[in-house]
Amino acid sequence: MKHFPLIIDLTQRDLKSRYIGTSLGKFWLLLQPLMLLLIYTLVFSKILNIRFDQSAHSANFAFYLMAGLMAFNGFSESLTRSIGILNQNRNLLLSTPLPAWVLPIVPVLSSMVIELITLVFFVLFFVMIEQSISLNLWLYPLILLIRLLLSLAGSYFFSIISIFFKDIGQALPMLLTLLLFVSPILYPFQKVPSEYQPLFFYNICSHLVEAYRTVLITGDIPWLSIFTLLIISSMLCFATFSLFQKLIPSARRVL
Repeated sequence: MKHFPLIIDLTQRDLKSRYIGTSLGKFWLLLQPLMLLLIYTLVFSKILNIRFDQSAHSANFAFYLMAGLMAFNGFSESLTRSIGILNQNRNLLLSTPLPAWVLPIVPVLSSMVIELITLVFFVLFFVMIEQSISLNLWLYPLILLIRLLLSLAGSYFFSIISIFFKDIGQALPMLLTLLLFVSPILYPFQKVPSEYQPLFFYNICSHLVEAYRTVLITGDIPWLSIFTLLIISSMLCFATFSLFQKLIPSARRVL
């Protein structure tokens, strides 16, 4: 892929740009997920003493919560940062032969780097507290691929649509907040009232969160769910990429 070095360079610049002017610079990439995991573990396992079920100890809730948030935060960040990505690189698009489809990939890859750093701390803390490691961890690259495909689908869609509908930038945070609460991230799916379970069943984020928890913590591998997610995410990514390519000529005239 001839554009791969360019994509990597843009991703590195994107990560560096977040911490320009800070004293610790790139060390924030390590400190932020570490502090987040420490806070979740302290608050939910020591202070609130919340459990996912009565048989599990309280620290288990922190891991369930963090596993769900790893999936959601990466997806959410990709979509949020995709808004305005074309406007922010307007000069590159209009004065260089840079292919526009490269730009929405950048926030997705940046979110992947942050997630992988978080994963390292997650596994270390899990081993320290649980004295074991999930046997399903080898499946993590597959569910990460699914998350990246879904994130890329959203990034292509919102990056191009936001050029024509400026209100998307204001609406997206509210939509993501709604998605957070209608996905079983802060609570287990089993506690959702039966009349609302169909709503959660058709929410693709719910299945992604459950896949992350299965792979990172414990449980039977939901092969059907994983391969269904892979097919759906691939189709969505192809559809939004096609839409992006169709609309980008008009978007260049608006920029």
